[in-house]
Amino acid sequence: MLKIILSNALIITIISAIHLSFVLGLPSFLSNSNIILVTLIFILIFRGFEPALYYSIAFGFILGIFLFAPFNFYIIIFTFVTIFSNFLLNNFFTNRSIYSFLSIGAITTITYTFLIKISQYLIIFFKKNELIFTFDYIFFINVLSSLFLNSLFIILMFFIINLFNKGLRPIFLKR
Repeated sequence: MLKIILSNALIITIISAIHLSFVLGLPSFLSNSNIILVTLIFILIFRGFEPALYYSIAFGFILGIFLFAPFNFYIIIFTFVTIFSNFLLNNFFTNRSIYSFLSIGAITTITYTFLIKISQYLIIFFKKNELIFTFDYIFFINVLSSLFLNSLFIILMFFIINLFNKGLRPIFLKR
């Protein structure tokens, strides 16, 4: 049991360190990728809801320490995104195809991005008592680049995992 906990803690620490120190430091649109979301999607699909929920709380805790936001901000966001992705996985996507991975990844990325933006507006509203919405074209360019990069990372991870595990299907329907 201790070995499993330590290995999960090591995985969480490594992925968080890569995301915080490498990915967020990349130039321009490359810093919009989110390997934590992609990791949560793969954990949700392969290991189930309960481990994904634990991972989302742990990732939220670590990001809450290192990024400038209220403390439980990322815990709440990642937990909600994991619950929403699990709802989609159980009710709408029935197989482990590349299309399912990409669809869940795209919906999760959009949900995460809009939750972050709405939460930031609410924080500003409660601090300054004014509500200002600005959805400019740069926000939507960042969402599109995040979608593209996360989808690229999902495709890469899908085919790497498919080399070792033949339970995945690269097509949506079999004939």
